[in-house]
Amino acid sequence: MLSVLKSALWLLQYPAFPAEFDGPFEVGAIQTRIPGSTACQIHYPTMERERDKSKFHPYFRPKAVKGLSDYSKMSNKLLDFLSNRNHPCRINAEPLANDTFPIVLFSHGLGGCMEMYSQLCAQIASQGFWVVALEHEDGSGAFAENDQGDEVPYKRPDDSPYSREKVLNFRRPFLKK
Repeated sequence: MLSVLKSALWLLQYPAFPAEFDGPFEVGAIQTRIPGSTACQIHYPTMERERDKSKFHPYFRPKAVKGLSDYSKMSNKLLDFLSNRNHPCRINAEPLANDTFPIVLFSHGLGGCMEMYSQLCAQIASQGFWVVALEHEDGSGAFAENDQGDEVPYKRPDDSPYSREKVLNFRRPFLKK
């Protein structure tokens, strides 16, 4: 059953990426680390129209797919199509020279990773924004790597009642970065 579903997703080319984004700009993307801080995927306006089809840039890092599988308790084999699809943006494209583009900081939320909302971030970037999708390295994301390259596993919250203080204590080390 799993192989049938996986084959169907592959045949349908899921996830389906639009041929173009809605805004007036083409979209470039890069995965990097903010010095002394967190990893991120940055989407930005570019004038480069052509993608380098000779190079494969996965939509999701294979390790991020494994983290998402662990987080969601789904089979890695069901989700590995995410790392078998090419990223929809022009990877490492030259940014459009314009110092007036606003910057959007994007948080993927609980159980995500920096690739999770690439389509949304790219749509925003196509409208003339730089979008910085931060990786949560505090254990609240499905996958992250710290600045040493060590994996930061998802930490399931305890069963105590939710409180603002509980969340702040959990996230404080990351927020200090």
